[in-house]
Amino acid sequence: MTRRDQIHKWFVYALALIPVWLLDEFVLNRIPLFGVIPMLLPLAVVAVLVLCYNFLYFLIPYSGGYPVIYLIGFVLALIFKCKGANPLIAAADGIRTVDNNHMIFVERMCASQDLAGTQEQWVNFNDENNYVRLDDDNTVYEFHYYDPHAFTHQGFDWAGTLGNDVSYPDESYLVSGGNTQWSTSTFAGDKADTSDTEWQYLKSGKITPKADGTQVISLVFQAENVGSYGYARADELRLDEYDEDGNWVQTIYAEDCDDTTALNFWSSDKSGGLYYTSGEGHLKKGCLMITGTTDDANGGTRYFCPTPGHSYEASGYFQVNTKNAGAIVRPRVDVWDVDSIDVLNRAYLEKTIAQNIAFSDKYNVPVYCGEFGAGIHCFENDRGGDRWLDDVMDIFHQNNISFNYHSFNEYSFGLHNGSGLPTAENRNDTLYQVLVDKLKKYAE
Repeated sequence: MTRRDQIHKWFVYALALIPVWLLDEFVLNRIPLFGVIPMLLPLAVVAVLVLCYNFLYFLIPYSGGYPVIYLIGFVLALIFKCKGANPLIAAADGIRTVDNNHMIFVERMCASQDLAGTQEQWVNFNDENNYVRLDDDNTVYEFHYYDPHAFTHQGFDWAGTLGNDVSYPDESYLVSGGNTQWSTSTFAGDKADTSDTEWQYLKSGKITPKADGTQVISLVFQAENVGSYGYARADELRLDEYDEDGNWVQTIYAEDCDDTTALNFWSSDKSGGLYYTSGEGHLKKGCLMITGTTDDANGGTRYFCPTPGHSYEASGYFQVNTKNAGAIVRPRVDVWDVDSIDVLNRAYLEKTIAQNIAFSDKYNVPVYCGEFGAGIHCFENDRGGDRWLDDVMDIFHQNNISFNYHSFNEYSFGLHNGSGLPTAENRNDTLYQVLVDKLKKYAE
């Protein structure tokens, strides 16, 4: 494609957006048209533009290149705010108006986010494992696979898993086999005195989850609105179990923070962060610290399966330094509703991958794993990155699912560690050997 063609192409794209934006901002929101939803009108406008552009495509042939109708399709759905229209379907329709040959890849939705961009939910929102099916025979449905996140992403501060130490398989490690929704917590327990900068011992108070096996629990270190320059610290965290009579049974989680560790960090407005700091703890050793939060935020442990009828209490030492008198720093026991409870083994992997296979079988359409992988820390200290990869690849192969390993050259997940040219010295040899052995076996 010549420079002239490039300029012409992008000029047409820009020209197509201007009148639709003017309609959207200054006309359609104010004038009802024949009693119908006025925001649907841009579809007609853009349809005309696409047809005109298609006509220009034949007049000015590009040297082997197609017009980027993909871009126009997504602009149709997202910029034009077509009420009642599914953005994915609108984009696909835009592509098919000029191109019936290229394969469309539809990736399942992993999570949703509210309009403010602050609340995320990683759950299923329809009965199709979050796939949106197109009325199109030349479509492949794609998914990514990194289950469970606490294992595959362990040890990365950007993933909120710094300090995770998870091995595969582990029959004692609890994972949720379905949708997980927060239910309730111990809000009536102790809270830190924000005017006291010394270490304070706090208890959450007890809570009793449902006895029907539909709930799990986690210990939470809450540090809400400590301020841009404030912080909260936690040390010697405990999650204790009590029987029906209130007698102590056992401590199911204990963390003294004497070595690098962390909880899974969550922040409602994406502010702040959770860190490990040495020499600043209650006994002058290590501790966890949450800083810079301007709304609700916390660090939480993995899930634990409660004993029916038993109650649970979190405790620990906490230190707070903030100018916000309304800051909330405390330990909590959070209770979560789950569809099912599983342990970290091959059966769990098969169950979570089967959700994609079910969609494929129901509609007789191909599914493809466009990304899967385990981070570099999964291959350290015999944590089982090779065993996880071995099982996942076998499950894919047995179910005729094509796959793409993520990734070839990267710092976090790469077969080669780094961003420069790959060398034998920066190769993950354990990962390499699994890939070679498996792919040779499948080719036989």
